[in-house]
Amino acid sequence: MRVFLVSLSLFATIAISLVSTNAAVAGEKVKPDEIFQELRSVTCEGERLSDCKSAQSEQFRLQISDWVKEGKSRPWIMNQAASTYGDYILLAPPKQGFSLLLWLSPFAILGAGALLVWLKTTVWAHRPPGPVQTGPKLPPSPYRDRVEKELRELKY
Repeated sequence: MRVFLVSLSLFATIAISLVSTNAAVAGEKVKPDEIFQELRSVTCEGERLSDCKSAQSEQFRLQISDWVKEGKSRPWIMNQAASTYGDYILLAPPKQGFSLLLWLSPFAILGAGALLVWLKTTVWAHRPPGPVQTGPKLPPSPYRDRVEKELRELKY
């Protein structure tokens, strides 16, 4: 039961921190360099927008900087980029639809693993003890009788 409660509290802590991080990000001032780090370049395959040196990426960086100067919010800029170039441009998949399953699957796997560990330990803890197995009866031996007698008499 303790493992289950610890797992549940860990999951709740992570979920609350994700929600509070998103809420804090929505209220703070937008910096163009941070947005460049969150977007993928359209022309340089597999690179961030901030790392690509192509003319089209430079033009898109200037456009984002202009939006920031106009006072546009981070979600608005990210939505504008996704609507123009598709969700591929976002380095982190959106938290909706099928992508939400991708975001939640690690937590579900951790929860299922914690539940499995809790169930197994509960079953093992409540398992009745098995019968005591004794070896075959050995024939009497004077040496063994002497050793057993000395062990009984031996006191620390």
